[in-house]
Amino acid sequence: MTFPTLVVAIILTSAVKRRARRDGPEDRSSLEVKFPKPKPAHVISHPKPPSTRPGLAIHNTCGAINTGAARRSPLLATPALTRLRCLHECRSGDAKCATYYIHTTSTMNAVVDAVVVMMVVVMTGAPVSSSPRQGHHQHLPRNTHWTFNLTTPEIVQGMGYPAEVHHVTTSDGYLLELHRIPHGAAGPSEGRLPVLLQHGILGSSADWVLNTADQALAFLLADAGYDVWLSNTRGNTYCRRHQDLSPDQQAFWSFSWDEMAYYDLPASIDYILEVTGAADLHYVGYSMGTTIFFAMMSERPEYNEKVRVMAALAPVAFVDHIKSPLRELAPYSNDIDTVLTLLGVGELLPGTTVMDYLAENFCDADIPLVDVCYNIFFLIVGPDTSELNKDYMTSIVSHTPAGTSVHTANHYGQEVLSGNFIKYDYGLLGNLNHYGQQTPPHYDLAKVTTPVGLFHSDNDWLAAPEDVARLQQLLPNVVFSHRVDFHDFNHADFVWAVHARQYVHRYVLELLAQY
Repeated sequence: MTFPTLVVAIILTSAVKRRARRDGPEDRSSLEVKFPKPKPAHVISHPKPPSTRPGLAIHNTCGAINTGAARRSPLLATPALTRLRCLHECRSGDAKCATYYIHTTSTMNAVVDAVVVMMVVVMTGAPVSSSPRQGHHQHLPRNTHWTFNLTTPEIVQGMGYPAEVHHVTTSDGYLLELHRIPHGAAGPSEGRLPVLLQHGILGSSADWVLNTADQALAFLLADAGYDVWLSNTRGNTYCRRHQDLSPDQQAFWSFSWDEMAYYDLPASIDYILEVTGAADLHYVGYSMGTTIFFAMMSERPEYNEKVRVMAALAPVAFVDHIKSPLRELAPYSNDIDTVLTLLGVGELLPGTTVMDYLAENFCDADIPLVDVCYNIFFLIVGPDTSELNKDYMTSIVSHTPAGTSVHTANHYGQEVLSGNFIKYDYGLLGNLNHYGQQTPPHYDLAKVTTPVGLFHSDNDWLAAPEDVARLQQLLPNVVFSHRVDFHDFNHADFVWAVHARQYVHRYVLELLAQY
């Protein structure tokens, strides 16, 4: 696939999503939401998933899938859709299938298949609405989970926990929304320590509650006696407001995770400490949530005194060794960023009703094309079928991606190429203007003096073991390092795995209890 074609595909997708853009949800400080009590979660203690899986017979021919849609749209005859039909012929759930797809499909084509699916949805008559996601669906198709299309506070209340909505304004004018679970299902108690949970790139506070109550970290912490705070970063579903700017303006999106580290995270920490009266808090970051923590401590080391301990799930500072096909976009990321900026496109993958449609019609466990959804997911984070949370998959896809800026994604692309943990690269003149030097400065990990626990896995395609090992060597106060004892555990499993508590969260709870 040529670079111009890739640019056209991204522009088309961005244009479609901009049509379906929605504003952030309204202030719901006094939520009164009632839902049917969800079925009790089945508790599984100390699971032992098989280390090997049955062999998979790879199909050599591709059957016609969704032939009715193919007759309606000639786009379904394109090579990308042929690949997706072939991918469907592989039974989702086997790592060999994902490997087969990777080896028989060019990496760039694998990445752009998701773009093609989006275009098919629009060209074959998928409904597109600009209304914000709020409230329960009147009709949930097939196996769609009850959490589908609810806000984070609504999900929390639907699970039987209290929920609060808080707002804080950063010093550069962005309005952030925080969600709070002040106590567990058993009721309030005194002496609860605040803990802040920070989501990853393209995520939101929903990342921490899209699982059963005995597996989702937010609920586990609340039941363990913590005052749980779920933050959101600028530009996502819940943070699309600014004192002077609109999301329709390019200037609103002129940020990367540099600004999240310097403005968003400190503002959230200060607000939580002010509301609770605590002197410090615990911190749990996932993926980009670890990136901005390390960057914040480098730039604003005084915040080391405000964090007792930090648990880093799938930690990302260096990305030299990522295995995801997304690394193939890195050489083009600056060019794509430049083109989109010139065209006035600053937003990347906002959560829209288009994503809701894809979730309902491609990621539902009961429909024929669900294998496509699963395997595209595996291509990004790494294959792991035994921990794939199929019950929540429609809800996960409807909430994630939740949107961010193009610059935020490009920042990681720049790190793939540079091999360093650095600030955003604005180019020669831009760097001279921003930093007073020709190249972007490096973040200093030696300034991260907060006790840090690292949680990582061998099959994480975005936080590779080699990069985590390099990070561990440079951090001065690593007090705990936990490698997940399951070879196939991938990047997404740290928040959504079927057995997330047994593999990760029980160790997080043990770490926090020591501080």
